[in-house]
Amino acid sequence: MAALKAEGSSVEPGDSLPIKLEIDGEEDFSPKASPPPPPTPEDFSPVSGRLAPRPSRSSNFQAPESALPSEPGSPGSPGSPDSPWGGRKRGKKASKLSKSSDASPPPSTAVSFWGSELGEMYGLRSETSVHISDFGTDTAKVYQRFKYLRNLGAGKFGTVQEVICRKTQKHFALKIVKAADIAAEISLTKLLRHPYIVSMQEVMTDADDCYLILDLCKGGTLTAWIAHHYETLLHCRLYIAPTSYEIGVFTKQLLLALAYIHHHNIMHRDVKPDNCLLVTPEGSQMKLADFGLSIRFQKGVKMTEVIGTVMYMAPKMSVPSPSYDERCDVWSAGALAYKLATADYVFQDAIDPADFNDADSNKWEEPVFKAMAEAGVKFDPKVWQDFDKRLQQLVQMLLDKNPDQRVRAKEALKNSQWLRRIKVEEKCCCTIS
Repeated sequence: MAALKAEGSSVEPGDSLPIKLEIDGEEDFSPKASPPPPPTPEDFSPVSGRLAPRPSRSSNFQAPESALPSEPGSPGSPGSPDSPWGGRKRGKKASKLSKSSDASPPPSTAVSFWGSELGEMYGLRSETSVHISDFGTDTAKVYQRFKYLRNLGAGKFGTVQEVICRKTQKHFALKIVKAADIAAEISLTKLLRHPYIVSMQEVMTDADDCYLILDLCKGGTLTAWIAHHYETLLHCRLYIAPTSYEIGVFTKQLLLALAYIHHHNIMHRDVKPDNCLLVTPEGSQMKLADFGLSIRFQKGVKMTEVIGTVMYMAPKMSVPSPSYDERCDVWSAGALAYKLATADYVFQDAIDPADFNDADSNKWEEPVFKAMAEAGVKFDPKVWQDFDKRLQQLVQMLLDKNPDQRVRAKEALKNSQWLRRIKVEEKCCCTIS
C-alpha cells in the first residue's frame, strides 16, 4: 500500500440574442434559441454557512468576470467571437453571427470547458515547448537567471521559492526536487496549458536536482484558505463556512481543469486542498498543481494501484482489489467541495487521530478504508440547510460511490444548470519570454 499519505502535516479532525432577418422587406428581430440568461443577484442570494448571517471573512473574494454559457458556440462561449477564449483574445477579427449552416468547423485539436474540441487554445503543448537546461554541477547558473526572493514552502518532496526572472522581471515559483523523483511529473506537466492548472515554464537540472520554473500563485493553498475561516468564540473553535457561491466558484474551476486533463487521457490521482493554489490572496482564481502522482490512462482500462491522499481517495481506490478510472478525480473534487462546506472529511466519523499513538499512527487508515467500502455519504440537514440545495445536489452527484454511475467532469459541468451559471475568472497563463 505504497504512496499513501496523510493530508498536510497532520490529520486534523447570455440573454437571448436577436438575429436580424429580412422577411418580405420587413425586419424581424425575433429572439432565437440561446442559452439560459446570465444569473441575476436573486439567483445567487448568499447563504449563511454554519452560523447566522454575518460579514464574510472572505470579504475580498472578488466576483469573477464572466459567466460560462450553456452551450459551446453561443455568444460568450469558448470559440465564439465574443469569448475571451476565442478569436478576439488571440488578436483575430471577430466574425459576425450568421444564420448560414455551411461554416467550416474549428480544428479539432483542443478542449473546451467540458472537454469538447474547439480549436488550438487548449490542446496539449508540444514535447519541446518547455526548455530543459542541464547545468552539470554548476547550480549557480540557476540563480544567475533567476533572483531568489523568499521561501514559499518545504516538504519531503522538495522546496519551493519565489524568484524573479532577471531578464523579464516576472515572478515565478521555483520548485527544487531530486531529479530521480520528478521525471514522470515533468513529462506530463510540461504538456499542460490551461488557466486553472499551474503551468511549467522551464526546467533546469544539475547533477542531483531539478529546478522547475512554474506559475507563481501568491494566494497560498486552499488548505490555508479553509483554515482562515476558523474563528475562536467563547473558547470554541468555529468554522465560518463560505457561501454556496464561493464553493461553486472553486468547484467549477477544479472541474474545468479535470475535464481538460481527462480529455487528454491524464488523471491526477491526488486532488486535495493542498494541491489547489490561489493565484492572489484576494482573488478567486485557483490552479490545480502537483502532478507527481498523475498518470496516462487508456479509456476503458481500469487502474489498480492504491495511491493518493486517503481522505480524498475514491472508495474503489482503497478496496483489496482496487479498480478505478479517471472519475476518481471527480470523487476527490466532490470531497473537496464537501470539506469547503462542512470543514469535515466525507468519512470524518471513521477517524479520530487521538485514538492512535505514534506507534500506531498509520492504523487510522484501516477504519477509513472500511467506511469507504461500507458507509454511505452523510449530508447532515442541520449543516446543509444553510446552503443552496443545488450545491448539495452537485456534491452528491460528484460523491456517487458507484464509479460506473459517477459523472465525468465534463458531464457535471454541462448537466448542472446551477454550476453553469457560476462565474469564473478567465485569465491565461504567462510565459517567461
